[in-house]
Amino acid sequence: MLGKLLKYEFKSTGRTFGAIYIIILVLSVVMGILGRGYMTGNSAGAAMENGLEQARMAAFTFIFVAYIVMIVAMAIVTFVMILERFYRNLLKGEGYLMHTLPVPTWMLVASKTISAVVWNVLGVAVIFVSFFLILLTGGIMQEAMPQISTFLEGFRNFFASMDVGTVRFFLELLTGVVSIILLLYTAMAIGGSAKRHKKTFSILAFIVIVIAITIIQTGIGSIWGISMITSGASGNVIAGGTLSWDIVLNIIYSVVFFGLSTLFLQKRLNLE
Repeated sequence: MLGKLLKYEFKSTGRTFGAIYIIILVLSVVMGILGRGYMTGNSAGAAMENGLEQARMAAFTFIFVAYIVMIVAMAIVTFVMILERFYRNLLKGEGYLMHTLPVPTWMLVASKTISAVVWNVLGVAVIFVSFFLILLTGGIMQEAMPQISTFLEGFRNFFASMDVGTVRFFLELLTGVVSIILLLYTAMAIGGSAKRHKKTFSILAFIVIVIAITIIQTGIGSIWGISMITSGASGNVIAGGTLSWDIVLNIIYSVVFFGLSTLFLQKRLNLE
């Protein structure tokens, strides 16, 4: 049943994100084509006096600005969509339908969380692909190939020689994203239990939770740092231990937030 919920979730959000991703990739191709010569430094200064070249440079500048705007818009839309889907589907009128589905509440929360993580990862991937398209269509792939080859070789060696520290780093990123998303869901679920001013209560819940997390992490970090320094541990050992603690805390936060959001949706929800 979780698969059906995810299928519905991706179908509902895919058109919006798909359109944004396509626009970004198209803009990167157009920007690369218009920028041929400028980006390689082969465009003669005298050529800029030509009206056609000036129009081309103006178009390149416009597309470049549009590209940056779309990157920012993608980040904003991703954040807003994460909040809006949870709020509209589970806390407003649509919640009457969603909560009557023959599925446990935790599956509803899980489907929202998984889709949110996937769209964040895809957004980052689209940015990297757009950079590649700019290099390719801009005619600077050949000039940049030595640097790209070096980067790819380093990237390959990086994963080939992946050690525990590297795995910890990526796990911290992934668990951090999941915990932040579930933190937002928990604050909204708590706010959804209020009879009035739900958004205000959600914001207050978010602030209280963040303060509590800050106090917990500061305390644990201080104790951990002091114990490591006292034991004479090296900088690498301290850094690795800090990453491990961050992963553990992120997992604990995620479990707690997942449980709280599910509990409030099951027991305390006041639908609008």
